[in-house]
Amino acid sequence: MKKTIIYPILIIVIIISISFFSKSSNEDYSRKYNYKSILNIESVTGANGAIDYKNLIYKDFNTGKVELSKLASAKDLVRQKMISRSSSLSFVEEGPDNVGGRTRAIAIHPDDENVMFAGSVSGGLFKTVNAGQNWVRVQEFDDAMINSAIGTGSLSISSIAITKNGALYIATGGNKYEGSVNNEGSGITSGDGIWYSVSTDNFSFLQVPNTNNKDILKLQSDITLDNTVYYVGMGVGLNKITNYTTTQSISGISNNSTIGDFKISEDGQVMILGIDLGGVRSWSSQDGGLTWTDLHSNGQLQGFGMGRSEYAISKNKNSDEKYTLYCIFSTSGGVLGGVYRSIDNGVTWGQIAPGSTTNFTPLSTSRSSQGKYDLVITSRPDGQECIIGGIDLWSWVHTSSSSDPFNGQWYPISSWSVDPIVPIYIHADNHRLVWKNNNQLVVGNDGGVQIRTGSSGTSQFGAVINKGYNITQFYSMAFGGNGSVIAGAQDNGTQYKDNSNPFSKEFSEVGGGDGFECEISYLNSNAFITTVYNGSISRSKDKGVTTQSVPAPCSGIVGQDCGPFYNAIALMEDPEDFNSRDSIVYIPSSDMIIGDTVTYLSKSFGIPIKHILSQNLNVYDTINIVGTDTFVTVLGTDTLMLPDYVQSYFITQSDEAVYITRDILRFTTTPEWWKLYNTNSNSIHSFEISHDMNYAWCGTGNGSLSRISGLANAYSLEEADIDYKPVASDTLIERSSGNIITGSVINQINFTTNSILYNATQSQGYSYKDGSEIKYKLHKQTVFNLSGKVITDISVDPNNADNVCVVFGGTSTNHVYYSTNATSSNPSFVPIDGDLPDMPVFGCVIERDPSSDIIIIGTEYGVFTTDNISGSNTSWSSNNSEIGPIPVFDICQQWRPWEAGMDNGYRKVNNQGAIYACTHGRGIWRADNLLTVQEPILNNEISKNISSLNIYPNPVLENTNLSFELNNSNTISVIVYNINGSVVKTLYNNVMFNNGYHTLPVNTSELPIGTYLITLSSGDEQKVTKFIKY
Repeated sequence: MKKTIIYPILIIVIIISISFFSKSSNEDYSRKYNYKSILNIESVTGANGAIDYKNLIYKDFNTGKVELSKLASAKDLVRQKMISRSSSLSFVEEGPDNVGGRTRAIAIHPDDENVMFAGSVSGGLFKTVNAGQNWVRVQEFDDAMINSAIGTGSLSISSIAITKNGALYIATGGNKYEGSVNNEGSGITSGDGIWYSVSTDNFSFLQVPNTNNKDILKLQSDITLDNTVYYVGMGVGLNKITNYTTTQSISGISNNSTIGDFKISEDGQVMILGIDLGGVRSWSSQDGGLTWTDLHSNGQLQGFGMGRSEYAISKNKNSDEKYTLYCIFSTSGGVLGGVYRSIDNGVTWGQIAPGSTTNFTPLSTSRSSQGKYDLVITSRPDGQECIIGGIDLWSWVHTSSSSDPFNGQWYPISSWSVDPIVPIYIHADNHRLVWKNNNQLVVGNDGGVQIRTGSSGTSQFGAVINKGYNITQFYSMAFGGNGSVIAGAQDNGTQYKDNSNPFSKEFSEVGGGDGFECEISYLNSNAFITTVYNGSISRSKDKGVTTQSVPAPCSGIVGQDCGPFYNAIALMEDPEDFNSRDSIVYIPSSDMIIGDTVTYLSKSFGIPIKHILSQNLNVYDTINIVGTDTFVTVLGTDTLMLPDYVQSYFITQSDEAVYITRDILRFTTTPEWWKLYNTNSNSIHSFEISHDMNYAWCGTGNGSLSRISGLANAYSLEEADIDYKPVASDTLIERSSGNIITGSVINQINFTTNSILYNATQSQGYSYKDGSEIKYKLHKQTVFNLSGKVITDISVDPNNADNVCVVFGGTSTNHVYYSTNATSSNPSFVPIDGDLPDMPVFGCVIERDPSSDIIIIGTEYGVFTTDNISGSNTSWSSNNSEIGPIPVFDICQQWRPWEAGMDNGYRKVNNQGAIYACTHGRGIWRADNLLTVQEPILNNEISKNISSLNIYPNPVLENTNLSFELNNSNTISVIVYNINGSVVKTLYNNVMFNNGYHTLPVNTSELPIGTYLITLSSGDEQKVTKFIKY
């Protein structure tokens, strides 16, 4: 093997290219790269975060590993349930149809380059007939996977090939490149062999015999023969398929070897492949596979210490009538192991790039090396250039004036970190390179499908062609009351759709890296909260135009070592917390008297709040007249402390503690964080806050469920922070008995019962020994524990905080638990798996209708529902006709009732009851047809008889007045509803009123505090107004 010294060339080119890729010093942090190394990089903490996270939620309870066989068995049961589908819940696609996702398979039709196929690692098969202007999912492939007779079916596509006569072959699998440090696999990329369709137009997919449940890595067509395809994969050797169903193992290559890549020349004679065997051993053939040469043993391509290899063969022969071949290695640690070239059909080789050097690291960054995860190489059709891919794309161009075939220069030709509108933008992590023609290269990467157009070196530009290619892998999502949607995606940041065009499926990126949990404010749908990893939290009040970093307290570096890799959060809002002790100072601008209505602004978004004065407010001033001029000097004013009823809670983990704040939606305030408790190295995977904001639920990755009680009465650091809780070394007095309390007994006291007993004259509760007040009001209790399991989600009934659902990942265990006494001192959680297949469950929702008994869950294989919670007899129905058997990592419901909203769109809800499914491979979906969704009470657009309707004073203490005007005499009905749409009071029912102006007294003394709607009906007309009872 010949080597050419290229270090000086590399150094010169790298220096020259600095200006080509320079980025401003204020580069957006959101463009930060996320690392997905397959092997264990010991020097990089959290480099395997995304993969380790998946292993956490998929691992088997008994073995601690991902058991693909059990997932396969579960999928078979899911398939049977899908065939006998009985639920009426159906979904429509929300998008995104412009983002894409991880793509390892692309094929271009040999007879029409505008026809292309692309396959994702979890979202199935797509086709375009117009060169990527738009893509359409091939539903027939989905159907074949669901109805697989002898295999389990798989939507994880690893390779695609189209034969000379136009038959389409699809390979499934990819665990070799998607697995973790133990090669356990992600749980969603299991293979089910090879499937074919005789036509690329009228699809009918069948499985190639004897490939069921096999993990296939590469397909290659022999374009010299009709219907001839080669395949390699995990433990299957090299095989040849002819006539769709006939498979033949190629002699000379071990039939149980694992082969990561295989390439064949245009004439079908030159072949090259790499076998995993103590590194990578490259073998080549010059006679169509009749005989083979071990390039490792003869010293031409030595693969000691290598973990992966990829190969390329030029389309055309060179002047010597030979093909040009290229090979790239990555080491077992994922760094570049070298790039090699041959100009004689692969007989002799020379090195054109060494292993990684200080200035040449195409597969690595300062934190991690990715060569086992993303590695690809292609040859320009004439063989004079090769392009390699890892994180970015690099080009090597042979020096045309040199007779040395290994003399050339390297150029960086793409950058993932620039704005996508910049011509050199290509998404990070490249997996597939396919030449469309001599001037266009189609790229498959973690951002979907792109096309690179241009000549050699840096004279090129890229374009994203993902329209309709909805394969985005989301972790978590949230929704706004106006129908807006936000979701955190693997590899593609945080994606947002503001719903300004409800029929659009286009999303925009509002945060980079791996996006995780997120929230949209109900109070203001323009505001949202996003997370990345390791404690990075941001908020925006203007749809992401501007953002603020608001991490919880951390001793390390935000985004690197603050808390767990996966950022769990929860947000709960209450616009009418009439017990609020947060206050706002009101200063009048003129004299006001009792009965006047004051309007002041909440600290949350400046939402207006009304208050009826029960005292006079005076402005003290003096008037000076100088000549014809009058001067007024304000000497002072009365001030009034008014309650801020608009409240919220936001909870997360940072370092090894759980923190909560009431300030996350107060954008002019730096959040004050209260530490609720120390986690003792346990990572919280799921949070939930009850809708009355009194309870917070915290679920760990080790099966422990904790409940924080008393939050509704905590408004200060001293009332909620664990550092203010009495400890064993304190001395307390039990007021009722006068007993002294000290030692470990103090740790068992429930201080929520002490919350109203602050006055030292009280005879109950506790105080410090000196009689001083105990302000701390919370109580933390571990209420449920299944050690070794990961809690993936928690749902609290919006109508009854005692009803709580908890779900778990993994296999060989129960996955869904339900409690009807969750707020009691000793709650019980009962498994309700029933006939649910043994598969990870990732999300849950207790349906908002109080008359129902429905739970909706998101699982490894789609959405399931039950309406008969009955322990081990619970029956579950599949709801996957539209979504397919795709991992659903989050499921949520708009539990709030319809609201018309205030000025500026505050508190608007028009998606009442909507259920959202957040998939890991097929985007976001929405369903609106489950159960009874109460229709909103609406005003008639045109009123003929009712001219006006007002209620005053508003807000109401006890008595108020309803005024209205009728144009004509008619019967009227006046009915009061609560915010859930239930009738709470009927004032008049079909009573005749004359035309004219009327004022009716309304007594609300028997109504609890809250928001109410009052309707006036006359004939077919109806008007509605809203009032607040204080």
